[in-house]
Amino acid sequence: MGTKKGKGNVSQVVGTDGLKKKQAELESKGYSVLYPGHYITGNERQETTWNEFIHAQLQTASSAFDGGNGGKHRVATAFSSSGQEHKGGVDNIGTKDLGWMDWGAGNNIPNVVSLLSSILSYTAAGWKFNNDLCIGRGPEPMYHYTQYVGGNITEKDIPYLSADKLIRGLIIDKQRELRNLSSSNDLSFSENSDFNVDDDEDIKRTLKEEITELQKDLEQWKTTSEELREFLNNNNLKHVYLSLSGDMQMLWMCFPEILLNQQAIDEKGNPVDSKTWKPKAVGLSYRPAHSCRLERMDKDNRINYVYVSNSWMDQPSVTSNGTDTSFAAYPALSPTTPVADLQKAVRKARQSNVSKEERPTRFIFPSYYPTVGRPYYPVPSWHSIFSGDIYEYLSTIISDRYNRKKNSNIIGRIIYIHNAYLQQLFAQAKVDSNSVKQDEIRDKLYKEINTWLGNRDNSGQSLIAFTFIGTDGKEHKSFEIVEVESSRKDSVAANEKETAEVSSIIFMSMGLDSQLLGSSPLSLLGKGGGTDLRERYLLKQIQMSPTQQILLQALEVVSRFNEWDDHLRWQIGREVMTTLDRSKTGITKQEEE
Repeated sequence: MGTKKGKGNVSQVVGTDGLKKKQAELESKGYSVLYPGHYITGNERQETTWNEFIHAQLQTASSAFDGGNGGKHRVATAFSSSGQEHKGGVDNIGTKDLGWMDWGAGNNIPNVVSLLSSILSYTAAGWKFNNDLCIGRGPEPMYHYTQYVGGNITEKDIPYLSADKLIRGLIIDKQRELRNLSSSNDLSFSENSDFNVDDDEDIKRTLKEEITELQKDLEQWKTTSEELREFLNNNNLKHVYLSLSGDMQMLWMCFPEILLNQQAIDEKGNPVDSKTWKPKAVGLSYRPAHSCRLERMDKDNRINYVYVSNSWMDQPSVTSNGTDTSFAAYPALSPTTPVADLQKAVRKARQSNVSKEERPTRFIFPSYYPTVGRPYYPVPSWHSIFSGDIYEYLSTIISDRYNRKKNSNIIGRIIYIHNAYLQQLFAQAKVDSNSVKQDEIRDKLYKEINTWLGNRDNSGQSLIAFTFIGTDGKEHKSFEIVEVESSRKDSVAANEKETAEVSSIIFMSMGLDSQLLGSSPLSLLGKGGGTDLRERYLLKQIQMSPTQQILLQALEVVSRFNEWDDHLRWQIGREVMTTLDRSKTGITKQEEE
C-alpha cells in the first residue's frame, strides 16, 4: 500500500500503511493535522440519527426504573421488571383494593417493542413472516372422527360444514351391511358350518347401535352447523386472528374478547327474564395488547379483571383518576377454567335476577405463552436483543453506512495545515499570545475547508489553496488534504459478513430460518433445493403448533360454552409446498399432503 498521485493540494493513499508513510512525510515538512474545535456554534444544529433515536427509546424505558436519572443500563431494566401496581382511581371498577399491574418498568413494554421492531427491517420482516406462518389460512372448524379399519384406529378431520355427507354415507353403509347380514339368515347352513346364530345377532345389535349413534351425530350436526354458520357470518375470524397472532408474535400475549348475547328470546319470540336467561357466545373480537393490563392477583392467585384504556396506546404512564371514563375493567377468564368462569357469571346473574342492562356479556380471555417467574406478563425470548447493547449495535450499522455515503466527500480525508502558515495568520490577526483567538482562527479555517469538501455539488471541482512564503524564503502550500482509500473488495466482503452476522443474531432470537425468509446475505452460506425448503417449511410449521393451540383456545371456549357438537374441532388451515406433479401451483393444503 502506498501513495497515489493527487491534484494540487490533494494526495491519495491506500490503506493504513500508506497513511502512516504520508503522515511522516508531511510532519517532516512542518505540517500537522488540523483538528476541529468548537466549529459548530450559535444556532447551528446537528441532525438526530436513527441510532440516537433508538438509544433514547431504550433509555426512556429504563429511566422509569431508576427514578428518571436517564442513565443507560447495560441491561434494559424495562424488560427485567414486572412493573408496579396502580390502585389509585380504580375503586369503582375491578376488584376492591386491587389495581392494575404495569407492563414492565414504565408500563410501556408494548409501545417500545412495537416501535423498535418496526424501525429495523430485520425485526419488521421477521415479525410479519412469523405472523403469516402462524395464522396460515386462519381458523377453520373441522369435524373430528375416528375410523376402525383392519384392526387399526385412525383419526381424521374434514371441514365441519360438509360433515353431513360423511355421516349420511356412514349411515347408509351400516344399513347396507345390516341388510346384507339379515338376508344371509335365509341361506341354509350344514351342521358342520362355522356359522353361529348368536354371533350374528350380536353383530346386528352392534350395527343397530352404531346406526343410532350416527343418527344422533347427524341431528347434533344440524343444530351445531346452523349456529356455527351464524357465528362465522357475524365474526370476521380471519381478521381477528391475524391481529391476535400479531400480538402473540410480538409480545407472547393477546387478549381475545368473548361476547355473549344480552337479549334472549323464548320459543315464542318473547324476551326472557334474567332468571331464565341462557346466553350463547355470539362474538369473538380483538383487544389490542397495547390497551390491556392485568389486575393484581387476589389471595387465591386469580386474576379477576382486565383493565382496558386506549390511552395506554400512546401514553403508557396515564393513571386513572376515578372519573376518567376511558378506563374500564372487564371480567377475566382463567386460563385453567374459562368455561366454568363463564357459566358461574351467568349463574350468578340468574340467581340475582339482574336487569337486562346488567347482564354480564363481555369477557376477556388473556392468552399467553408462559415464561418462568412471570405471573402477569410473559417475556418473549427474542426480547433479549433489546438488552444491553445488542439492538443498538444492530440498528447503527445501516445508519453508519448511510452517513458514510452521505458524507463521502469528507469521510476518509485528513486535513494537514502548515504550522508556519498558522503562525502567520496569528501574527496578522495580532493574537500571538491569545490562545482563545487562535482557536477561533483555527476552527474558522477548518470549517471553511470542511464545508467546501462536504458540499456534494463541489464533487470533481478544483480546490483553490493559498501558498505562502516561509522563513526559508521558499513557497509552501498552506494546507494539504490526504485521501485514504480502502480496498473496495475488502470493504464489500466486510459489509457482507457484518450483515450476515446481524441477520443471524436477529433470526436466531426470533426462531427464523434465513432460507425461508429470503435473506440474501445469509444465502451465501448455501442454497437448498425444493425438497430442502419443503422440509424447512414443514419444520417451522410444527414449531408454530404450541402458539397456534394457545390462539385456538378462545374458540374452543366458545364451542364448549355453547354446547356445540363434540366432534367440532378448530384448527389453523395450512398450505405447504409440494411437487408440480401433485399440484399445478406447487402448493396444496396440509391435510391433502
